Amino acid sequence: MRILCKLFFINGLLSATLATVCPAGDNSSNRPAVAGVYGNTGLWKVFTAQTLPAGQASLSIWYDRINRNPGHLIVSTLGFGGCVGITDRLEVGVDLEANRHVLVGRAEELSFGQQALGFFGNKTRGSLPLPAELIPGSSRVPQLRFPPTAAGTLSGVAGYYNLLPFAGLVGSGGAVGLLSIGGKYRILSESDGDPAGLAVHAYFDVPIHKSIDFLLRHPVGTADLQFGFDGIVSKALGDIAELHWNAGYRHINQPAHISVFRLAEVLPLGFGFTIPRDARIQFMGESTAEVFVGSHTPDFTSGAEDPVDVTLGLRARFARSFTFSAGYRRPLNQFGGDKNGFVLSLAYSYVPSRFNSAP
Repeated sequence: MRILCKLFFINGLLSATLATVCPAGDNSSNRPAVAGVYGNTGLWKVFTAQTLPAGQASLSIWYDRINRNPGHLIVSTLGFGGCVGITDRLEVGVDLEANRHVLVGRAEELSFGQQALGFFGNKTRGSLPLPAELIPGSSRVPQLRFPPTAAGTLSGVAGYYNLLPFAGLVGSGGAVGLLSIGGKYRILSESDGDPAGLAVHAYFDVPIHKSIDFLLRHPVGTADLQFGFDGIVSKALGDIAELHWNAGYRHINQPAHISVFRLAEVLPLGFGFTIPRDARIQFMGESTAEVFVGSHTPDFTSGAEDPVDVTLGLRARFARSFTFSAGYRRPLNQFGGDKNGFVLSLAYSYVPSRFNSAP
């Protein structure tokens, strides 16, 4: 939590600094909003308070790579999606993780990774744990051994990342991930004379695969439904920059068999900016955090439990209707292994002829 406080202090300092050097401006722009990683309009993972006008649409294809502990996980996802304006205030978006691939770097930090290494049962690779080696109340998850050897002491805790809890039994695996459906409603807009933009976003994520046995071989999800909402605030600072803040709540349904894992809920937080506010080429940045809350299976992590990422890059608009963006990502509080991440996105904006007033 300490690093989260620092994160939002930095965000506040940046906002205050920009506010002193440029006047507030309206939010009107010839630049159409584009679909982000989650389907609805935004930057990459941070939503903006802007919505598509009725009849406009945006389609995107993207590639995203993140790093998570424990296990030194490298998570690479190829997805596509888009959104459409239903009214001038309401847009609906959809997104599919067409292929998510998880690479395990340190299997000994994960419960199922230690099982793969032969730390349980008859001590052969992949051997099922004995009942006494399981986490209390779980029918599948073994306790971590410390030190991480077959002779190590049972610790009473599990090793897993909350959003990919089945990683470890295989060194790498991939499959189709989540299908996400969301809606964003704009409440306030600077173009209407309001002091800031304000919107709400609600969504639900449907897993394509729910079988525990399948996910142990292809660890791409949590095995059940997720849903939640986000509050979004946007503020234009003249023509210099536009700032965006997100805060939300995500409910994680427990895996189909409650006796496997109990997973924490998530408070997703985000801050993003574009500089300049409206130009064909923009400097774009995000900081995002996953704050895990609520009761859950006791876990071990080799870094901070709540991961914080920073992504910096560029966004460029070309050929009137296309937008390409690329960013380099680095976790602030996850250490060890390869922690180089990135995101790439190509979006197409459909704007009916009556809206085409931009040069």
